[in-house]
Amino acid sequence: MGLWKLWKGCGAVMKVVNPQGTASSSRVEFFVSRNEATVGKHDPSWALIAVGRNHDETLKSLGWCRADAFIPLLPNDSAAYGRWMSARVSLPIGALIPGLPLDIPA
Repeated sequence: MGLWKLWKGCGAVMKVVNPQGTASSSRVEFFVSRNEATVGKHDPSWALIAVGRNHDETLKSLGWCRADAFIPLLPNDSAAYGRWMSARVSLPIGALIPGLPLDIPA
């Protein structure tokens, strides 16, 4: 299954992710752009919403997080003439907050 994202006007990024690992799905993997990470780092209302796809193709919320949950997992720019533009992140499912960030203050 391909990964895709949908920007919402509320400042959230929704990612359909592939839960990785055992049947308990201990991790979620997704790609994040440098711009998404930068906005998330500086905007306290920004949230990433992880969404999984059921066998019948319906979607289910796996949870959400602020950028500070995955910023430490991003690569560092180590070369003088290059920098990362997107990164694949493998986040423990326990780092996600259940539900949606709609009623949670930033």
